[in-house]
Amino acid sequence: MRSTRNLMPEAWALAAFLVLPAWPGRAAAEECLTDWGAAGAIVRSQKLVPVAELSKSQAVGAAEEIVKATLCRDGDDYIYKLVLRDTKGQLKTVVVDARKP
Repeated sequence: MRSTRNLMPEAWALAAFLVLPAWPGRAAAEECLTDWGAAGAIVRSQKLVPVAELSKSQAVGAAEEIVKATLCRDGDDYIYKLVLRDTKGQLKTVVVDARKP
């Protein structure tokens, strides 16, 4: 059986691991929206490219179809995570800058 004294370094390491990501100066975690009502308001207020226009952009090939689009905030930037289907039915994921695809 391990003593309590031997657990202290492990407890401190775990605590540091859990707290460090919240410290200022560290990269913020990506926040993705699942509610397109809220996402639509952000698209309008931040003057982002609407998803409907993405299908006309070079980010999405002419032979690809957008299956799913998710708006995410990455720090001060907005990105779209797109799931695309090509003419062969293959799926791929693409990340596009929501301000200028």
